[in-house]
Amino acid sequence: MLIFPFFGNAQTYSVCDCADIMLAMMKEAKGNMTDKDKMEAIKNKYEAKIEKCEKLGDGKSDEEKKKMEEEMRKCPSAKEAEKLMKEMMEEASTEDENIEQNTVCDCADTMLEMMKEAKGNMTDKDKMEAIKKKYEVKIEKCEKMSDGKSEVEMKKMKEDMENCPSAKEAEKLMKEMMGEVSIEDEEQNRLMKIQERADSFYLQGISKGYHSFRDDYSGAIADFTNAIKLNPKFVEAYCYRGEAKEILNDYMGAMNDFNSALYFIDNNSTQTIMIFADIIASEIYLKRGRLKNKLGDHRGAITDVSKAISFNDKYTIDEAYFESGYAKSKLKDYKAALLDYNKVIELDSRMAEAYFNRGIAKLNLNDKEGACLDFSKAGELGYAKAYELIREHCN
Repeated sequence: MLIFPFFGNAQTYSVCDCADIMLAMMKEAKGNMTDKDKMEAIKNKYEAKIEKCEKLGDGKSDEEKKKMEEEMRKCPSAKEAEKLMKEMMEEASTEDENIEQNTVCDCADTMLEMMKEAKGNMTDKDKMEAIKKKYEVKIEKCEKMSDGKSEVEMKKMKEDMENCPSAKEAEKLMKEMMGEVSIEDEEQNRLMKIQERADSFYLQGISKGYHSFRDDYSGAIADFTNAIKLNPKFVEAYCYRGEAKEILNDYMGAMNDFNSALYFIDNNSTQTIMIFADIIASEIYLKRGRLKNKLGDHRGAITDVSKAISFNDKYTIDEAYFESGYAKSKLKDYKAALLDYNKVIELDSRMAEAYFNRGIAKLNLNDKEGACLDFSKAGELGYAKAYELIREHCN
């Protein structure tokens, strides 16, 4: 088992030291693989040591590197680490199987519990925020179930969920919460069938543009358009149709879709429950702000991404701060841009472009030394453009 690829320049550790480090890190990681915060803390704890180990083979020939790998395999801790790795992989495999078997109905149960708590509190923002936070982790796991799934697999998951006992109760509760209980049965069935068709088009669009290697954005736009024809308040369809249009350089069409989506959210006209409306709104404000930056409307971009930041959604907040910093740099407010890029790096220390852009802000504030350090870090993280500015300003 090759624990470290041998690159770089470090003379502080021996190969067995590195095997010891890997074993220690794996022992801490075992049992915490699904805890994102703990895994991030473990990664940060060992990051500097791992980097030194990765650089052990700098300047070595292929033959010398091969010899180092053989020496590492002989280290006592390397053998223990290999055994531990197998155990962790088996545990992960078992966990994945259990998730696949159980999570569909678990997610239906979670949705029902959350809706029961939300009923009667829909207009109380504080209570709804508390409910959202309470179920946030479970909802996140449910949302990840569709990652990497094909259109057929997603359709099967939807059918499986519809067969869960709690899904039927949740569907009834949803109608009550949306004020549809007074509609006659015939009208209910008609609307349900329309929404099912709209959902089908929406999932087809997602599959074509986002969950496959086809990148068929034109096809995705057609599917989202069909979904919107069936449900003119389908916020998510507007959101992703707008993104697909932006990718195809139809900027005005994209802007119109983002505006439509936000109109329905801001006027409480969407069928999206309030708990999810904040998450969706945050994403749309970010997308519209990014587009405004692209079109040169930097003040408008700042307004939008500031709104996205206000939702404090962990999936969009780092990108929102990045777009805010970019807009402020374009407006030559480099001090304010610097604060935004600091926040981005605090949230995501691996975002190379944030270091690069912060370096430019520092350069404009006459902090050449700080700028060069940021350009260097951006280069280390794979942002090749940084080396042009290093050659120009730092040598």
